[in-house]
Amino acid sequence: MTALRTYIGETYGADYLPETVNTYGNKERAQDAHEAIRPTLMEWTPEKVAVALAEHPEGNELVKLYTLIWQRFVASQMVPPCTTRPRSTWIAARPCCARPAR
Repeated sequence: MTALRTYIGETYGADYLPETVNTYGNKERAQDAHEAIRPTLMEWTPEKVAVALAEHPEGNELVKLYTLIWQRFVASQMVPPCTTRPRSTWIAARPCCARPAR
């Protein structure tokens, strides 16, 4: 995790690095096999893997998969995104479904 945190700090800046390592609990009876699917060395960026697999017959597909794994791994240790929901107000020129006055 130290190498990943260093990578995030150097690549994206301190604003994207949480104060402590993000940890995720699992639900009862959850399978933990997905925990083993992650890059082993931060030096193997998707760009370097693409070069290494350039001659492989399935290289493009393998690079796509590795890039997805890499991005999710890095994102899992970054500060959660701040998202806002856009608001809109609708103003009707005239009530189209208004009930008649009694």
